[in-house]
Amino acid sequence: MIRIMLTLDTLPTCSLAEKDIHNLKRVGETYTAPLDLKVSQLGRMWFHIRMGFERQMALLQANRDLISTGVKEFNVLLNQQVFTDPPISEEAMVTVLDDWVNFYTNYYRQHVVGEEQERDRALQELRQQLSTLCAPFLDKYRAFLKSLSA
Repeated sequence: MIRIMLTLDTLPTCSLAEKDIHNLKRVGETYTAPLDLKVSQLGRMWFHIRMGFERQMALLQANRDLISTGVKEFNVLLNQQVFTDPPISEEAMVTVLDDWVNFYTNYYRQHVVGEEQERDRALQELRQQLSTLCAPFLDKYRAFLKSLSA
């Protein structure tokens, strides 16, 4: 409960102490109930804002966790690859990697949470991180192709 103390100079015949007591009593009687209501409303608004923010942060964290899981799984997939003879061309491997990135992105599209903009942002982040993992894998594959031609 918030109480407001106002000093009003409406009682010219009273002493300063009497004015303060009178004013405090008037303020307490007049404004306590409406202020309690307003404070209660502000409290509820703050609660809803805070809960919305916490919910949004939780959604963001859930998406971050999904991205992390997807990146780990994709990394496992890349590390399991064994290059065989006859090899496929570098261009074909780029196509395979793009297909894998699309596959993972489409799979996690069903699991990301939040509003459309947040889901799109999470999927874009996932796609970017998966593509980043593809670069060293592709370098490794290029080295494999060079070793065959040497």
